[in-house]
Order: sequence, then structure tokens, then C-alpha cells
Amino acid sequence: MIITAISLRKLLQSVCIFVLLVITGSAMAQTPSGKIFGTITDSVGHHPEFSNVFLIQDTTGKILSSTTSDSNGIFVLEKLNFGKYRVGIIAAGYKQTIQGPFHVTRENPDIDAGTIRLSGNSSQLKELLVTGQKPLVQVSNNKTVYHVENDINKDSYSTVEMLRNIPGIMVDGSGNIYLKGSTSFRVYLNGKSSSYLANDPKEALKMLPAGSIKTIEVLFSPSAKYDGEGSAGIINIITRKKISGTNGQVNVSGTSLGTLSGNGVLNVRTGNLIITANTAASHYDYDATLDTRQSSTATSREYDFSRAMETNLKIDNISGGLDISYEIDSSSSLTVYGNISDKPSGNFSTEHNSLTTPATTHLTPGSLLVDNKNKDANYDAGIDYNTQLGSNGTLSLSGNYNRENLNINNDVEQIVGNTFSGFYRNRNVQTLTQNTLQADYNIGFRKNRRLEAGAKYIGREIVSDYQQYLRNQNHIYEPNTKRSDYFRYQLNVLAGYVMYHFPITSKLSSSVGMRVEQTFVNTTASGNTKDKDSYLHPLPSVNLQWDVNADNQLTLNYSQRLQRPWIENLNPLFNDNDPYNISIGNPSLTPEKTSTFSIEWMNTPQNISVSLGQAITTNSIEAYTIQDPGSNSAISSFYNIGRRSNTNIGISYSFNLSQHWNTSINIQGIYLRVLSTDENKSSNSLLSANGAFRSGYSWNNGWKVEGALYFYTSNPTLQGHSSGWVSYNITARKTFFSDRLGISAGVERFFQQHNIYRDKIESPTFYQYITYKTLARAARIGLTWKFGQSKLAGSHKTGVNNDDLKPSIKTR
Repeated sequence: MIITAISLRKLLQSVCIFVLLVITGSAMAQTPSGKIFGTITDSVGHHPEFSNVFLIQDTTGKILSSTTSDSNGIFVLEKLNFGKYRVGIIAAGYKQTIQGPFHVTRENPDIDAGTIRLSGNSSQLKELLVTGQKPLVQVSNNKTVYHVENDINKDSYSTVEMLRNIPGIMVDGSGNIYLKGSTSFRVYLNGKSSSYLANDPKEALKMLPAGSIKTIEVLFSPSAKYDGEGSAGIINIITRKKISGTNGQVNVSGTSLGTLSGNGVLNVRTGNLIITANTAASHYDYDATLDTRQSSTATSREYDFSRAMETNLKIDNISGGLDISYEIDSSSSLTVYGNISDKPSGNFSTEHNSLTTPATTHLTPGSLLVDNKNKDANYDAGIDYNTQLGSNGTLSLSGNYNRENLNINNDVEQIVGNTFSGFYRNRNVQTLTQNTLQADYNIGFRKNRRLEAGAKYIGREIVSDYQQYLRNQNHIYEPNTKRSDYFRYQLNVLAGYVMYHFPITSKLSSSVGMRVEQTFVNTTASGNTKDKDSYLHPLPSVNLQWDVNADNQLTLNYSQRLQRPWIENLNPLFNDNDPYNISIGNPSLTPEKTSTFSIEWMNTPQNISVSLGQAITTNSIEAYTIQDPGSNSAISSFYNIGRRSNTNIGISYSFNLSQHWNTSINIQGIYLRVLSTDENKSSNSLLSANGAFRSGYSWNNGWKVEGALYFYTSNPTLQGHSSGWVSYNITARKTFFSDRLGISAGVERFFQQHNIYRDKIESPTFYQYITYKTLARAARIGLTWKFGQSKLAGSHKTGVNNDDLKPSIKTR
């Protein structure tokens, strides 16, 4: 069944009307008008003063609101919607008590709970704290927050695996990340970006253990305050936790698939000085097979090619960081920080090929041996200053320096038929340097009005020096000048923004903003310097928030954003290491621009949200593969030839089946349409879906068990699509010594021996089909140890926010 864009638009219009009717009806029917009141006393008739009284939803066990009793023990919980509630009471020196249920109805809105007697002395906080804990995922106005530190799987999973739990994010079977179907997003670490994350976020987040993370924040419609780049949104990973005294945490984990990781953090506070040190290490080792079938029907270039490849990949990563903050006074602080990481990796592949052409009467066999050894080192340093200006203003100044040194080394041996045809070495030295300066000012006015303004400078330089060496008959390596390449890309961005937040009515508020970015580009490729380019982009944003009632909220967002190309898209290096699949970058690429509109309804007590969105991308950067007219090879490159349309609907629902049993469901449907604006007029469209279902049960003795199911159907490209996949796992976790020690163990995909993924590319004269297979069934184990004090203190680090660059299109 083919769903057209028109029918889908009609469907979304009907859904919008339905949601608005439901919300309006809910607002009319659920006007808060009930109350529960009573008197607290003890067994001898005394009235404990200022007892804590909690309103608990009867069906879910969640704490909805709280109050305190007066000197006579009297309490009142007011402005209640109709429904069933329980009342929980905590008072010093007494056992906790929970009364009810109490049924607030239109006919009986005022409930007298009577006299509630307290007795005994016990540990009274535990049950209510468990009952009232925050859900793993919280959706608020224009932001989704995932509390990784509360997730049962944090001890044994990587960050990229944890992203599957966030509504609107999809991670496919190869670890590629999509925000509402798009790869055009930015990743921050503690509020700032780095070339390490921008170059290949999939691999970087695979190496980051989830146990080192506090929360992950996702903005799908960032305001004008944020950098213009990252057209689909921003993922901000928060790892820093500042505390008083001395405190720390150690995490170790491993899997049966060859992954080992560990990390630790130490926090020390003495007076006004706060020091945080962290380190992490990981080892990644896995085997895979890849089968390729490609053919061409182009005139004079007909052929049929097949390949069977076996590969082994090893990646090691070690990193460390230091953060020093000093509180100058009660309203000013200074922070300096630095991070360093080193990631050596190796990959050895054996490929067996066969080629058939009209000129041959039999298969021409061949093989390709590839040995990759790469080194990736990243250095990062910055300084932040925060101060208060006047009674309502704040000023933040930030500076950051980031450098990545990447050495790519591979040796390739080619055999055609039974004859050795060549042995060559490729050496590519890349440096990526970025300097950032940022200033932000925030001031509040009367009647909840607020103004934000800021300025920013980004200076970025990318250099790639590629050399190829051929081995002669005497086994001496000689430079191949035909394959030498030097590429230099300089980019400077000057940006400024203004945002104004103001209420329209008592229930309706708005934020409007404008960001302007002036970009200067200078490119040098193989000694030829291109004329400097410059472009100006105004990027508006609008947010409307309607508090329908105490429980329901409706928000509308509109924004425009950019996505600049990255080195993998730009570098004109002619890469023919695989002679049947050649790739080349395009230094003439310009940014793509995306306009996004979204509407979202949220019900806070029920933890449910429904979102509808539409994103239109023009001048989009698309990978395009053609048949090389001069050989039996496919050539891939990038072009500004696309126009993308993304229509999406998402539902997120979290609920408790009992006081100890919680469940969450995230489902997203996306209709994607991609078409080229060049003379080929290629197009592709696909209706896809992805989702996550999780259910867990916890006991008061520290045990917790959870099961999860994840799925996605497919994702289209301009010339094809990738296959869908299903994943599932079961995890158990036990805590000891007042939650200081946590041990988890789990299994995943226990009914599957292999993961099988398929990618397809096709054009009128060319076809390519790739099957990728890895081991699926796995066991995991993780351990977390917390030590020292746990009293929280505020972090003064702001960091700079660079959310730009088109990520490289890497499917494997």
C-alpha cells in the first residue's frame, strides 16, 4: 500500500484536530475543583507540627503534589482534578503512613480524610522516595531529558546503545544515529562540541561508557540561542557532577562480544575550590562479514560483480580530563578545564571477488587484503567565567581550544585472477583545529519577561595531507604522485543572537529570537586555492507555550537551522583503495538549510506526550553513486542536489502498573521523501517507524529486573534504503551497602545468533546490494562503586556550544 504525501497530510490534519479536541475537552472537564483535608495526630493526642503530606495518584503510585500541616495538625490538598488519590504522611519520629484511596468526584469534590494517627519510629522516607522518583525520560517544553544515572543498564551499555531509549532518536543495527529520521544533528559533551564527536559520533559514543553519564538532553527544535548548525537538533551528554567534600565513582563492564570498558571520576571540594578528575578506557573487538553484489547495464560497461569479505575490527580508547572551578564570591565563578584522549584502532579485511563482463566467458576471480592501523588523538582546553550583573542580570564568557590529530595508515594488496597486481601503502595525516569565543548575557524584567543576547566566534581549520606509495619489483616503496593530495579548509563564523521571553496571558507565553551567522570559507585543494566564499544566514525561532490546565501543556515551535559539510564530504581525495568502489569528496559543497515546525501536547501527571512535526531541507547534501564510464567501478560523492521532506508523529508514555512496576512506550512514525534537484530528478520515499518498549520491576531490597524491546523498519536514501532490525534484552541489577555498590547482568538477542543488515542502492543503470552480518547473542555484566560524600553542589562550567557540521555518511 502506497501512502501519498497528500493522504498523509490529511491524516496529520485529522490527528491535530483530534488532539486539540481532546485537550480542549480535558481542559473543560478537568478544571481543578476538589480537595482532601484532614487532621494529623499521634497515639496520645499530640499534633505533630509541619508534617509532610503527599498527594499520591492511586493507579500509578506517583507523587503529584505536597503540603505541610499547621500547628494543629490540619492539612488541605486543594485544586484537585476528579480521580482517585492516596495521602502519604511523613513526620519526624513517626512511621510513615499512607491513607486511602479517596475518590474525588463532581458529586463529592471535598473529601474529609478524618483524623490520621501516626505511631512508632522507623525509616520513613524509603517507600515514598521510590514511589515519587522521576521517570527515566522527561519531556518538557522543547527539551527531552533522559536520566541515564537511574537506568538499570548504565553499568554495562555504551552511550550509543542508551540513546535508543530517548523518544525521537533511532539507532539502527550498525549504530548509526538518527534524530527523527535525520543524521544532520550535533553532539555536545558537557555543553560543548569537539572535532572528535563531530567527525564520527557513532564510533565516539560507542567508546563512551553509559556509567559515566548523568543525563542526556535532546533539543529537537533549538532556539536562536544555539548555533545554527545541527538542523535536526542537538544531543547534549552531561557527565559532570559537582559535590561538596570528596566523592567519586568507578564503573567497569564487559560483554561476551569482546567489549571491555571502565571509567572513574573523583570530585574534591575544599572551601571555594572544586576539582573534578575523570578517566576512561575501553577495548572493542569484533568480527563481521560483508557480502556485496553490484551490477551495471550501462552501454559498453555491463558487468556483474560479487564480493565476500571477512573483517576484524579492534578499537582501544583511553581518555582523561580535569576540571577546576573557583567560586570568587557568591555570584561569580571561574572554571578552567582540559581533556585528552587517544584512540588507536586496527582493522584487517580479507575480500574475495568475482567479475563477469560480456567480454569474458567465465568468472574472473580476485582478492583484496586490507590492513588498517589508525591513531586518533584529541586535545581540548577551555575557560569559563560567570558573574551576576545587577540584581537580575548574568554574564557568561567562554573560550575553548580543540585539536584532533588523525593518522590513517593502510596497506592494500590486490590480486586479479591468480596474478599479483599491486601492493600499495596509503598515509593520510589530518589535523582539525577549532578556536571558539562566546559571550552570553541574560537579564530578567518584571512580569516574567526576560532578554537574552550573545555573540560568538568560531575559527576552524582542517588539513589533510595524503600520500600513496607503490611497491616495485625490488620491494621498495616509491611515491605515487598521481594519488598525492593536499586539502586545506578554513572556516570562520561570526554570530549574534537576541531572544525575548514574555507572557501573553496568564496561561500563554512566548519566546521569539533571531540569530545571524556570517560565514567565511577559504579552500585549498592540491595546491589550487579557491576564491573565498562568504554567506549570511538569518535564523529565526519562535516558541509558544499554552498551559491548558494544571496537568496539560501545548507547545508550538518553529526554527530554521543549518548543516555545514565536514571533511568526509569535502576532501577531494580520489580514494580507490577498493578498485570497484571509489569515493571522492566535493570541496564546493555549501550548507543545507532546514525549516522545522512542531506541535507537542504533554500531560505531566500521566507522563504522556504526543508530537507532530514537519521539516523541509533545501540544498541538502546527498551521497550519490554512479557507474564510472571508464571502468567496472562505482564512484560515490556528495552533492547539494537534494530536497528532503520529513513528516513525523511521536508518542511517549510512561506509567506504573503498580507501586514497584513501571513501564514506558515510545513510538515514532516518519514519512520521508527525498528528491534531487539536478537533471536526473531522482526521488525516493518511505514510511518508516521505530520504537522502544521497556518494563521493569523493583523490590525494596535493592533488586530490579527489566526487559526491553527496540525496533525500526527502514530508512531511505536518495538512491535506496537500509533494512530494519529488532533488538531485545533482559537485565537484572542488585544494589548493596546503601546503593553504593551496584552489580548488573543481562542477556540480549538470545534467540538470534547473527544480526543481518541490508543496504540497497540503485539507479536506472546501476545496482548495489550489501549484506552485513555480525554476532547478535550476547551476555553483559557491569559493576558500579560509589564512594565518599554525596551532597550536591552546583556546577559553574558553561562551556561553548558548537553544534555544526555535516557528519560523515558512514554506514558501517
